[in-house]
Amino acid sequence: MLDKLSQRILKSIHVASAGVWLGGLVAIAVLLVAGGDGPTSASQLGLDLGAHLVHDVVLFWAFVVTLATGLAFATLTPWGMVRHDWITAKWLLAIGLFGTTLWFQNPALAIVAGLSDAGADLAGGLRYRDAHRTATVLAIAQLVVVALVFALSTLKPWGRRARDIPRRFVVATAVVGVALGGVFGTFNYLRLAHIRRLPVDDVAPASRADGTWRGGVDDCGLPYAVEVTIAQGRLTHIVATRTGDNQYAQVGAAILPRIVGHQSVAVDAITGATTTSHCLRRAVGRALRDAPTR
Repeated sequence: MLDKLSQRILKSIHVASAGVWLGGLVAIAVLLVAGGDGPTSASQLGLDLGAHLVHDVVLFWAFVVTLATGLAFATLTPWGMVRHDWITAKWLLAIGLFGTTLWFQNPALAIVAGLSDAGADLAGGLRYRDAHRTATVLAIAQLVVVALVFALSTLKPWGRRARDIPRRFVVATAVVGVALGGVFGTFNYLRLAHIRRLPVDDVAPASRADGTWRGGVDDCGLPYAVEVTIAQGRLTHIVATRTGDNQYAQVGAAILPRIVGHQSVAVDAITGATTTSHCLRRAVGRALRDAPTR
């Protein structure tokens, strides 16, 4: 068990991270509500990229610290995790928020930022206004739930359970859950970081013969393949013939007209679909590398 001073320090960190988490949610909701005019408006890109950045840099990590310190407080102090109904309710709400953030809000913000970055009202069947509306509703709903969590912490409306769940069971369950989540998160982060560092063949289209040429890569987790068309020494058209079947792949395909516009694969990746757009850049570079020279 922690001594009184350690408990106060841990609680201070927990409250501070929860405040940052709440502030991040407010910022995202404000940025989303202030926008929605469409990805081609002058100010929309900044608002959408801001919401995406706040989520990735501020809100997500504040959420992780809040959960970690809450778990430490539950297992290292007499309060426990399930000894009081109001604490149990907080944990259930927090787990629900983590799930909706990971599986719904994060993808929704990524899609909004990606479409805005590409300046596309519609990409691969994804409509900007629909994605923006979904992200906004999720942000407001999460704010309501977080307000409820803060209310439970302040009011403590229910007393202690008549019968406690064994402490060892609670601790073991928490440790296993955190370990599995940490292993999965670390593995996924390292995998994506590795893919994003893979080199891209930057070949000038003017050095390649006219025609339609194919290229692809198999080391991006999923196979990616494209067909590039060169006419009079210029890239005129690129089409993805193989890519992932998900929203990120649909948004990431916006990198292809960007490559055509710049006549080079040395362009910025699409925000929110960084890995997919990087893999498509590599496929285009491979097609140009393998195309016959003039």
